[in-house]
Amino acid sequence: MQPNFQVSGSRTKLYSASTHSKQASAVPSAKTTKLTTLLKAPSQSPADEEIALLDSFIAEHKDQKEFKHQYYRTLFYHALEHRLVQSEWLSSASSLHILKVFQCARLLARETTLLVDFPWSNP
Repeated sequence: MQPNFQVSGSRTKLYSASTHSKQASAVPSAKTTKLTTLLKAPSQSPADEEIALLDSFIAEHKDQKEFKHQYYRTLFYHALEHRLVQSEWLSSASSLHILKVFQCARLLARETTLLVDFPWSNP
């Protein structure tokens, strides 16, 4: 398999074709699916566990640019709909918890197709 070079300004990056394509189409981990479940039920979510899962998700996906799998779309939706737009949750959550949810949403927003299907988007 031939390496793939990408040049951006003065930086050159080397990507393995198999690693790059694997990252884009990877199926989410069990931690990600558990995080999605926790975000769906805000009143039943233990904050410490959710913060730990958010922190783990952020660390594992910090370099990922594509989030094509449906689980990522669901995670993004739950982070926004069940956390960031809920004034009751915002007023009771710790600042660290709110920060982690914002960081997770920011990472997922790198995938532009996630933003297209939401009611507030203008095509």
